[in-house]
Amino acid sequence: MNGVLLALGSMSLLAAAPSALPTGRGEGSANARQTGLGLLLLAGAGAMLYRARSTRAATETTGAPMWPLSDEGASSAPPSRAPSAPASSALPAGVVAKAGVVWSDPARAFIARMRAFLPPEVPMIVNSVTRTPESQAAAMVTKYQYAEARQPGGGAADIRATYGTKAEAFLAVPVTVESWARVVRSLYESGRGFQDGHLKGTAVDLHIKTLPSAYVPLLVDAARRAGGSPTVEQNPPHLHIDGLDRRIA
Repeated sequence: MNGVLLALGSMSLLAAAPSALPTGRGEGSANARQTGLGLLLLAGAGAMLYRARSTRAATETTGAPMWPLSDEGASSAPPSRAPSAPASSALPAGVVAKAGVVWSDPARAFIARMRAFLPPEVPMIVNSVTRTPESQAAAMVTKYQYAEARQPGGGAADIRATYGTKAEAFLAVPVTVESWARVVRSLYESGRGFQDGHLKGTAVDLHIKTLPSAYVPLLVDAARRAGGSPTVEQNPPHLHIDGLDRRIA
């Protein structure tokens, strides 16, 4: 209210000023200009005080600040909620992929087929699909160490059982991701190994370690009916499925 009175009073003084000021030139004109400038400043101060009080009153009434508008007329206030994450529409209901999974078109199509052969209560948790030589080597080193921890010598035995004659190239070098990645890359580039499977995106690993044991045969059966070649591996426990790009009748 005080701001309104101050603004109105200033405007009244400014309107009355011409009749009260001398009309001559020289010192009288200078005094008139100075007085007029002072009145203009006083009027501006009153208007600013009025606007500040109006803004504060609106804030107290609504509980939110009066956010200014942008040039386009849209409010520049922060959004009321964070934008929602994009829905994983590419995966069927009942399928969950762990962080870091790199998908391929054959894997997506296969998972959709396999899901259709499973009861709704059986979950599908995807551990891995497409791999680089480095991520393939990391999985193999984990496999070796897991088996070795269960039984001394088990690491080499498991690598031989899984990779056949290719295993000897890995066992001839240190058991490290760097060394084994070089072997994977060499075998792949020379055409002597890894021409399909994870490096091509035609294999998938599914989680089974914490699932009820009764679910595992259901997953195996669904994988076969979808056209894949499933293998239950124990180091660490997971369901490996090859042949995702195989055509089925």
